[in-house]
Amino acid sequence: AFGGDQFRKSQEHLLQSFFAWWYLSINIGSILSTFITPILRVNVSYAVAFAVPAGLLVFATIVFCIGRARYRHAPLKNLFGLLFGVIRTACSRPPSNDEFLDPPRGCCALCCASCCNGCCDACCGSCCFSCTPKRRRDRTFLDRASPPYSHLDIEKVKAVLRCLIVFIPLPVFWSLFDQHATRWVFQARQMYLWSFTPDQTTLLNPLFVLFIAPLCQYVFYPFAERVGLST
Repeated sequence: AFGGDQFRKSQEHLLQSFFAWWYLSINIGSILSTFITPILRVNVSYAVAFAVPAGLLVFATIVFCIGRARYRHAPLKNLFGLLFGVIRTACSRPPSNDEFLDPPRGCCALCCASCCNGCCDACCGSCCFSCTPKRRRDRTFLDRASPPYSHLDIEKVKAVLRCLIVFIPLPVFWSLFDQHATRWVFQARQMYLWSFTPDQTTLLNPLFVLFIAPLCQYVFYPFAERVGLST
């Protein structure tokens, strides 16, 4: 998020590339640390194996702090306050029969007066299709929070709640993924690994990322945009 704040509005097209290279650099570091740390542990000592990554972290923190005067700082917002505020306000207000309906969007051909409540003053028959209120699919109970919250704030909360669906399977994913540092290592102790140590088998994860991330960035995503599948 902090890296994304460094881009201006005119540079938003670079965000996707930035995050791809950022994630790529993380996994390059993961490969180096996963490969080198076991070698230091076996050939030198546990103390050195822990001290080298710790020293590099301290060095990276110092480099990061040196450039603090050049960073762009986005104004901080209480996002949790906005989220719970919109939900609390919407839940505290009673529903209305027409809250999910569009107002009339026109007048009948036979009308000589303005539309009113879905029907016209001077209609001699039933209201035409354009004069009947339609149900809005983009409206939810959260829209009751306006006012005091703006339409933009409410749309942000809607977007967050839609994203929460993606996080539902995450506990299952991480419970399986984090076994690469436990069960995988225990199983590797019973396998022939050539010159690799059991704890170096976790190299597979960042290696796959190094292969898949550029493939997605330069092959799959452009292809999805060309065929109209990009969101």
